[in-house]
Amino acid sequence: MGKTKQRHAETLARAIEKMKLMSDLGKEISAFEKTASFLDENRPLRYGVGFDGSRLSEKCFQVCCNMADQDRGDRIYVLHVETNKDVPAALEAERRQKQVQLLADKAGVKITWYKATQQEDESICTSLMRLVEKVQVDFVILGCYGLTAEGDQVEMNNFLKEKGTLSQTSDESLRSADTSVVLVKTTAFKLAESRRFVLATDNSSAAKSAFALILRMVRDGDIVHVIYASATVKQASWLGMYEEELGKLPGVQGKVEVLQVPNGLSVLDTITKFSKEVEADFLVTGIADYKTGKPLGSVSMGIARDTRCTTILIKDPHEVTEHRISKSNLEKYLANAALY
Repeated sequence: MGKTKQRHAETLARAIEKMKLMSDLGKEISAFEKTASFLDENRPLRYGVGFDGSRLSEKCFQVCCNMADQDRGDRIYVLHVETNKDVPAALEAERRQKQVQLLADKAGVKITWYKATQQEDESICTSLMRLVEKVQVDFVILGCYGLTAEGDQVEMNNFLKEKGTLSQTSDESLRSADTSVVLVKTTAFKLAESRRFVLATDNSSAAKSAFALILRMVRDGDIVHVIYASATVKQASWLGMYEEELGKLPGVQGKVEVLQVPNGLSVLDTITKFSKEVEADFLVTGIADYKTGKPLGSVSMGIARDTRCTTILIKDPHEVTEHRISKSNLEKYLANAALY
């Protein structure tokens, strides 16, 4: 085994040991320390942004540039699926590549372009997930609109035709993608220099991972709200851990609170109402057991579907890594990790 593969093998071995540690309920190491140690706060993050040339995909790219930390070495991969249908010349992949390169030059960021061709009887999401698996991004950023080409007409296809529906690509990604998912809405507020995050937590492992990733993304001037919505609980001692970690970031304003769910409202209603009132830029939550075949929980799906702001749905990184390894042999996994 070469030196590069050996190094990644050792890194992975340590990560697996930390996975085991995460399942240990011993109190000698805090949950946040376990999560943060696995996530490796110094490792650059990898962002994959789905790009089809629509105005919303341009907005997705802008959100991606806002999230990525170029100084840390975060990487931006632009992921494009060339459909198996006849498309107008304006939708040719080469033009889309030039289009996004102009956006990147304007933003002063470096990008890497990846293209997949949709195979016969393959959904666009399946084609996109092939790219996600190849590059092993930490996030895939998608919009709730896309472009549909019919003959010589290019029409905007509203993927949110009615409340309660998501696009096939967004829905499949939430359920099956081996990565966390960012959904950008047309209704999202324009991102300012100071950003406002809202984390809806239930203190699960996935929620802790979501919080750990927020800590990696925030910068001076940002505001982070950590909320626990409950109809019965008025205080939660475990929220003190969130306050403690936020207190270590002097340039970030942290607010932690229990939200009482009023009669007649659901937990989801309470969370979405709060995020709208504070004009959140990002509403964040964790997703666990995404590979079990079970439908997403009503709160997770509702946050993805019903909120007006950009939503970040964090899949437990331990589940993601375990599933990526289970789908390929270790050598292939490490080779991908080393290449990109």
